[in-house]
Amino acid sequence: RVDKLLAAQALPSVANLTAGHRDDWTKARAILEQDAANRESLAKVDSSLFAVCLDVDVDPQDSIDPERSIAVFNHSDAGANRWFDKSMQLVIVNSGRLGVNCEHTPVDALTTGRLLMEISEKERGPVKDIKPCAALGESAPIQWNVGPDVVQIIDKVRKDAGVLAANLRIVLGQMDRYGAQWIKTLGVSPDAYFQVALQAAHYRHYGQPTPTYESSSLRKFLHGRTETIRSCTEESLAFSKAFGDKDMHVKKKLAYFQQAIAAHVELSKAAAAGKGVDRHLLGLRAQIQTPEEAERAWLFQDKAYIKSMSFGLSTSNVTPGEKFRGGFAPVILDGYGINYALDKNDLKFS
Repeated sequence: RVDKLLAAQALPSVANLTAGHRDDWTKARAILEQDAANRESLAKVDSSLFAVCLDVDVDPQDSIDPERSIAVFNHSDAGANRWFDKSMQLVIVNSGRLGVNCEHTPVDALTTGRLLMEISEKERGPVKDIKPCAALGESAPIQWNVGPDVVQIIDKVRKDAGVLAANLRIVLGQMDRYGAQWIKTLGVSPDAYFQVALQAAHYRHYGQPTPTYESSSLRKFLHGRTETIRSCTEESLAFSKAFGDKDMHVKKKLAYFQQAIAAHVELSKAAAAGKGVDRHLLGLRAQIQTPEEAERAWLFQDKAYIKSMSFGLSTSNVTPGEKFRGGFAPVILDGYGINYALDKNDLKFS
């Protein structure tokens, strides 16, 4: 049934527009909405709970290799078979493997992650006490009337998305020798341990610190989403320098390590309690209405502020991560997006 529908679809992919710059997609959508059939089709897509993406021509090796597999789930074919505006896309490749591509705006990662974890858990055993779903109706293609002006935008978007995808390298890492359980025997927070280790690794590689973002949940507040834990601290920098000092005694290095851990724990507590600075500053920026107001808001033009917002390390703790791996792109071109899960007996990161 699906093969017949695919054979009937010879038009450029309208979904590909969602992979492009927001201005390009906005322009193309405004043109599409001038047609009644297109308006109806857009309404169907917008009102759907999630998207199902059937990738029928994926190289089998791309399904076997974990890193290439994640790349497929993220942006296969420059996003031609993805609708990136949807909060959840179930991506099924021709080998039968399933991946999920999520858009972050509606909910935080832990919300989606918990949903996927429950789905994975139920797949392991018999499903009990669940009423059968209603039978699906006959599949039917969504109709699009695509003119040459929209085709031109799609061509541009495909080129731009291809360049962006080619500039992204996805690497999976896993530490099997220990996990959160052993870290706790040291009397330290597993999350703080990982964040301080990241700072030391970045300093060892580049010889300098970098602004670092770690997401903190504000779920204890009504409509709360996230706050920023700024993991790059004076204490973590001091430890990073001490860690590579061959002449320093290990006891002194451990003292620097404990100070870095303590600083991170305090910042984490403050962020979760709504005492961070980033969402407050974001709220102030959102109040700016005119270029004149922007000119008077000199704080946001300050070089130190601008540099502090260029997060070379953008990180997120999605523990537990026993049943699936995740990841996200960096927020600057030469940065890292680090997704990690600190399980009982291992550490996973991408």
